[in-house]
Amino acid sequence: SGITSYFIKHYLLMSAGGVSSDPVYVIADDNMTKDDIDVHEVSGLGHSIALGNKGYVIFAKTRCANVKFYEWFNKTILTQFIAEIKAFRNLPIHALTWFQLDGEAIQIECYQSPEMIQLLNENFVVVGKPAASTTEISQPCDIGDCSKATKCKVKNISNDDVAMETHMLERLNKVYNDHKMQYATSSKKKIP
Repeated sequence: SGITSYFIKHYLLMSAGGVSSDPVYVIADDNMTKDDIDVHEVSGLGHSIALGNKGYVIFAKTRCANVKFYEWFNKTILTQFIAEIKAFRNLPIHALTWFQLDGEAIQIECYQSPEMIQLLNENFVVVGKPAASTTEISQPCDIGDCSKATKCKVKNISNDDVAMETHMLERLNKVYNDHKMQYATSSKKKIP
């Protein structure tokens, strides 16, 4: 609740070598149930200008998301990203991969599921979290300039009237309208 409920949460997944996955943006919608998510893949919303770049807009009850979101994130974003990095770096598929996250309760709750543990084991992923108050030495994405590409992209979408950006606004507007129609119909609640 409050002003932060209008913020869009950006999930940045980045390798130690500086390669990032497709960006994920979570938008709160109070009309949704606490366990539901609405996933939209958006062409051109990625961090690059390469053809085929994409990002994801996810609607959830809160921008902190839920267990279903983190299961989706692990199955769709994390494991695909790890497989692509291993292939790109010519690493064996069975090479262990360290996945570090903040360790908030909602982020790690999905790892209580045997299905998620199996997914991590099949992809040779080890999940860890840093000790409290160690961001400066253990989480370079939190203290560095890693989010500049995303900030520039969002700023350009807002301020630029170039044809490509107009198309992006149309795509994002369609995502919002599709979500609004789906959840206004299914929940019988009014969405602004």
